[in-house]
Amino acid sequence: LIILLAGAPVPSVAAKYGSYHDIFCQLFHNAFKSQSSTSAPSSGLRVISFDAVAEEYPTESELDSAKGLLVTGSASSAYEQVPWIMCLTYFCAQLPESHPHLKLFGICFGHQIFAQALGSVVEKNSLGWEIGVRGVMLTDVGKRLMDINHSGTIHLHQLHQDHVTSVPPSCFSIGYTLSCPIHGLVRYTPDVEHNPSDELANISLLTVQGHPEFNPDVTLRVIDERERIGVFDQELAEESRQYAQMHDDGVRFGGLILRI
Repeated sequence: LIILLAGAPVPSVAAKYGSYHDIFCQLFHNAFKSQSSTSAPSSGLRVISFDAVAEEYPTESELDSAKGLLVTGSASSAYEQVPWIMCLTYFCAQLPESHPHLKLFGICFGHQIFAQALGSVVEKNSLGWEIGVRGVMLTDVGKRLMDINHSGTIHLHQLHQDHVTSVPPSCFSIGYTLSCPIHGLVRYTPDVEHNPSDELANISLLTVQGHPEFNPDVTLRVIDERERIGVFDQELAEESRQYAQMHDDGVRFGGLILRI
């Protein structure tokens, strides 16, 4: 799996948990452990990461040999007209045709980058921030992917003010909240007959607005830092801390990435 790092954790998170490379590796380690022997892959996962902010990208050989590529979250906005974000958007727009074998994944900012690359508009949400663990109501497609039939809801850590405003062509929404109508996307391999019994094999893109890689401590540390530098006011920070400590399904979502 190739990871394109679109930023770095806040200092207090980095001091305890390392880089986003380390944090995602821990997510996948936990997901491996949580899966039964019948569903877990038979071999380990090798992860290599590149600094997208520094415009570092994998070689053609590395792309050809990889099975998947993931774009991480970022403190930046996908619509910023800065060179590294424009380069990343262009790179992601080319991947479905240039390397159709790759399974593509986007997390938060990465979700927005892929949506933007496929033709959607990303903008600041007029309803404000979503922070902490929030229940995402799943669409029928999302329920099938998460294998959830009862509650129809998945709980994930959130930390975003921007959002995707429309579903790109050939994609499907996987979930929504009252303040964010598109909480993730799935796209199936073109020209492949859709077989519900083998749905995961036909997925070419999966994105999510939330942060399956976060745990309560990570989210709390980010809230503390954002309050310290004035991004969050005291009222928003205190409310968000309550949501940050709720149960989340991040490891379960990490398992979905592994199965794809």
